[in-house]
Amino acid sequence: MTAVTAETATVVTTDEPPVRHRPRVTIGTDGSTWGDAALEWALRHAWLMNAGLRVYSAKTSDDNEIARRLDVYRWLHASVAPVMTMLTVCPLWIGSWDSLYVQH
Repeated sequence: MTAVTAETATVVTTDEPPVRHRPRVTIGTDGSTWGDAALEWALRHAWLMNAGLRVYSAKTSDDNEIARRLDVYRWLHASVAPVMTMLTVCPLWIGSWDSLYVQH
């Protein structure tokens, strides 16, 4: 008596297209305490997401401090670009971007 076994091939398909580009985290810092905190958050977030990092630094930021922080995450693909003007956004606003009302 001969035993015959048949194995079925399982084909796994996905509807999602392959990721072609690495995600990127972009951050701007002015060298303030909050700018440094934002840079730390961006570094950790880029590390967790396996993303690249783009840092925009104002004239007032400390380039040595940015380099020191980037050195801790040296395996990240990171770049730093100087910016002549930084936009400051007030966190307290009501309305839409079309009509910006700032609370004082």
